[in-house]
Amino acid sequence: MLSSSPTQTEGIPVVLGGGGMRGVSLLGFLDFLEEESVICSDYTGVSIGSIVATFYTNGYTTAQIRQVFLEELCKPSLSLMWRSLIPPVFNPLRMFCGGFVNLLPFMTYLVEKYQLAHKPNLQIIAFDLHTRKPVMMSDFPLDVALTASCAVPGLMRPVPFEKDGQSYMLVDGGAFHPHPGKFCATPAIIAKLIDLPGMQLLFPDRREDFVASVGDPLSRFFTRLNDKDVDKLHQYGYRKAQEALAAFIRCGEIPVAQAV
Repeated sequence: MLSSSPTQTEGIPVVLGGGGMRGVSLLGFLDFLEEESVICSDYTGVSIGSIVATFYTNGYTTAQIRQVFLEELCKPSLSLMWRSLIPPVFNPLRMFCGGFVNLLPFMTYLVEKYQLAHKPNLQIIAFDLHTRKPVMMSDFPLDVALTASCAVPGLMRPVPFEKDGQSYMLVDGGAFHPHPGKFCATPAIIAKLIDLPGMQLLFPDRREDFVASVGDPLSRFFTRLNDKDVDKLHQYGYRKAQEALAAFIRCGEIPVAQAV
């Protein structure tokens, strides 16, 4: 059962959903929350949202994360792409076992290069194929958590992991819910990147959450971005967050810091 609405002291939890490279829109969403001085307690990330949430809770600004998108996600190095596509010992069967891409080398590279770490206000969500239940990855190595949360079934290899005597086979948290408010004890602000017909039936939103559909429409889905694309998505995320949340901020349902 949910507790009452978050107070100004407690802050409000934020959920950053999954949706591929449209995740750039999350930066505009976060900029809007900052501009409005919204008090945020913690950040839950799924898939691309887990990457943004990790950088953000590690103190990176949205401008710095934008640069990471451009340098690392939009134009990945050829050596990292090769290591992600080809197993260390070439085995054709492994190429077709669950997916062609192993994200772990890339996520390990990101964690080490940018000195990322788990933070108390960060929650990363994956989905366990064994139990068919979501898993909060706070106690897993960060590179494993990010890999699992972004491992799209059929494209990325599932992440096998042993922990405390339990075996996991982890995939993208979006397999459970692309933007889950379930892990938030109070009403949350949800950044939804994918909003297709019928999704509300498959992945219902909690009525008490404040949902902003910030993902660019599917007809404008980008697989490879340049500076201009990134700017468009950034602006789109800001605008949609403003349209969805401004009224709730004005009436005091979303807590904001008072001007001194």
